[in-house]
Amino acid sequence: MLRIINKSIILIHIFLLLGMSFIILSRDEVEEISQYLFPHSNLLMDSLLVDNVINYYGLLIPFTLLSVIVIVYKQGLTMSKQIIINTITFTISAVFLGLLINALYPISP
Repeated sequence: MLRIINKSIILIHIFLLLGMSFIILSRDEVEEISQYLFPHSNLLMDSLLVDNVINYYGLLIPFTLLSVIVIVYKQGLTMSKQIIINTITFTISAVFLGLLINALYPISP
């Protein structure tokens, strides 16, 4: 049962990281929207977080988290420790992606 829980956390985490990678690679589209909504600002979507993360160096974030998933899986830890570590990295990824999406889609310009 723990093995199924661990693999489902890993699968959901990989989908989350793929979504994060897709958002990071869509800088051109975000830049067009940003120039329309915030013509006075030099920052992307008038946010320092978005401006610094949405570039090719920002892809280091999902790739680093993906390597943590692989290392934990191959390390041979007990299943409960793997679940704890995968849950912590999933939570960090989800919070970061939530902050990024919140900065990307402002409620009112």
